[in-house]
Amino acid sequence: MTAHEEVIHDGTFRSLSDRQQSELIGRYCAPVMERLSHITERSDAVRAIDAACAEFDAQCHSMLVRQAVRRRMDALLIERWGDA
Repeated sequence: MTAHEEVIHDGTFRSLSDRQQSELIGRYCAPVMERLSHITERSDAVRAIDAACAEFDAQCHSMLVRQAVRRRMDALLIERWGDA
């Protein structure tokens, strides 16, 4: 198994292309980014991000993609509200 392969729910391996990962991350992050644009308080943004990531974690079998989404959401939080 290489760094870009994961165990899928049925126990098989599948290679995840960078393009596929980027598209999925972008597709998922766009609505969250829209919601964040209307939030003024950092604590509300943290709750929104945590909820969105938990929802995505339940839907996505890819640990790599889930981690990438979380990193992107955390980066958005820091960009807008600074580091805690």
